[in-house]
Amino acid sequence: KATAIRRVGGTFVQCKRIACLLFSRHSETLMEQLKAKLAVVTGASSGIGAAIVRDLIAAGLIVIGLARRFERIEALRQELPTPEQRARLHAIKCNIADAQDVADTFTRIIRDYGPVYVLVNNAGCLRSGQLATMAECEVQEVLQTNVMGVVNCTRHVFAAMRAHRIDGHVILINSICGHKVPVIPGHMPTLNIYPATKFALTAINEIYRQEFKELGTRVKVTVSTVCWECL
Repeated sequence: KATAIRRVGGTFVQCKRIACLLFSRHSETLMEQLKAKLAVVTGASSGIGAAIVRDLIAAGLIVIGLARRFERIEALRQELPTPEQRARLHAIKCNIADAQDVADTFTRIIRDYGPVYVLVNNAGCLRSGQLATMAECEVQEVLQTNVMGVVNCTRHVFAAMRAHRIDGHVILINSICGHKVPVIPGHMPTLNIYPATKFALTAINEIYRQEFKELGTRVKVTVSTVCWECL
């Protein structure tokens, strides 16, 4: 199962629900204010992304799920308990690693659905192998998805938030690997460039925090760490 954890000072604390990782404080009040507002979740077809979609729908938001396997989001929509909830979930096919696809997708979203109030950058990619020997195309796929996908999605959403004077929220879903590179004695490392991309998210969060403030906006940015517990 997915476990949401938030870093408070130098300590990680566990959250009861995965939705609580979206906002650093006053989450219940904010979720109430965001009812009927538009949220976009990348990597929404399974796992953590799908869990976030369910929680946002339950909280009353309109949600657009982005994924290459968008048919899985359609299947998720059919699992929602009420017609009203199903009507608030929309699926769009998008490859986050493709900058042009991202640009076209967000142009469509803003044109057809209006400005985005919440962006959850959840999409991620991991390829097993050793950085010293693996193919460049595999390294690039991870970099383009985990780093540039976040940068490109955030740039388009932030521009719309700023133009419409929206006090929006940008969330970066991170990993424990963004705080410490795992070491398993006696085992060949297989995470390669993946931890580096997650460390990048930790830095990008602080960069956005400074930029959003100095650009005179009230857009908030939060980096939240999620891990999977083995049952």
